[in-house]
Amino acid sequence: MDRRPCLHADESRLMPDLLLLCHILSASVLFASGLVTALVLVLTVYDGNIPLIARASDRVVRADWILTLPSGITQFITGLWLAWRMDALTAGWVALSVLLYGLAGLCWLPVVRYQIRMAGLARQAAAQNGTLPSEFMRLYRKWFLLGWPAFIALIIVFWLMAARPIL
Repeated sequence: MDRRPCLHADESRLMPDLLLLCHILSASVLFASGLVTALVLVLTVYDGNIPLIARASDRVVRADWILTLPSGITQFITGLWLAWRMDALTAGWVALSVLLYGLAGLCWLPVVRYQIRMAGLARQAAAQNGTLPSEFMRLYRKWFLLGWPAFIALIIVFWLMAARPIL
């Protein structure tokens, strides 16, 4: 017997299907944009090419505003809407998902601030044909460390969405 709640059978399938599609697409964009932007910045910093680090840092910040923020908001809204439509707002897996999503968001907020500052420092170093200041690497280490709990939290949220375990 399937223990997962389902959408009400008497409702039109178009709206629930579109809502679910938006939820899945936003989850995919959110996860992929976070993973790809992190990979781009890590590989670029590892390479050490300061003008390239400056360009990559700027693009990572831009990607967060264009992709990560809107998909994160869409993911949260559509997730709660779907849970409401499935009468699952009080389900343990939904509560844990919201908690983990909040953890990821709390990690993301300072990360964005670090990225903006790192981009400015890298642009300045590139314009002066200089080296990256120690502040850049200090922020980079914090950025890197905060990415892990957010990444792991979102992987667990993905699993919770798919499995919908009884908690």
